Order: sequence, then structure tokens, then C-alpha cells
Amino acid sequence: MSSWLLLFLLLSAWKGPQPSPEMVRLNQVLERMGENLERQPNYTCLETIDRSIRQTTKEKLLVRDHIHLQVAFIGFEEVFAWPGSANFESRAAIQIAPGGAGGIGSWGGWSRSVLRASAPAFTYAGECTDGAR
Repeated sequence: MSSWLLLFLLLSAWKGPQPSPEMVRLNQVLERMGENLERQPNYTCLETIDRSIRQTTKEKLLVRDHIHLQVAFIGFEEVFAWPGSANFESRAAIQIAPGGAGGIGSWGGWSRSVLRASAPAFTYAGECTDGAR
């Protein structure tokens, strides 16, 4: 048997480093999450935003107001409307009700973008202890 053929057979049989059991489990979880998110239905709900204010960093937060918005998750996009309104807008909640800090809460859209094929790669970094946890 020629040395080239032997080398070819050895290389084709070699599977490379095997992933750790933790990485195997992580990949299973990511695959399952991706499958579940593909089946995520469109939905609507009522969101309540409590806005608070404080004059200085040493003061307690005081409730300024409560805002109620209809939220629809349609086609992996979060859209908003005032309760009872017939039209949803793709503007962020902070744009519909300005006047404070805000953020996005589109768990379905966000998680889908993190878990899709072009997302960053995840690796198992090990266990850690934080306080008593």
C-alpha cells in the first residue's frame, strides 16, 4: 500500500477533536430554540410601562406615569398602537410615548436574530459561582 493511500485513509478516518458533552448539549438547546422560534405565532398583548423619575442619584425613584400600549408581534417584528387604535406602527414604544428612557422588549425577534445561522457562535465557558449561586 502506498504511503499516500495510507495517509489518505488515516486522515479520512480521523474525526478531529470531539466536542465536550456541554457543547453537545448547548448545540442541542440552540437547535431546539431555533425550531421553536420558527413556529412562533403572531400575537398581541397589552404592555404597561411604568415610568419613574428622580432629580438626583441619591433620591428614590418616583413614579411619574403609567403608559398602556398594544403590542403585536407579527412576522418577527414588534409593532405598537395606543389601546383601541385600529393601526399599529413599527416605531419603537419610546417614539410613540416619548419623554423617558426606554428599550426594546421584542423577545421573539431578538432571540431569533441571536439564534439564526448567521448569529455569533456560542461556546461553553464552564461553570462559575456567583455568591451562593
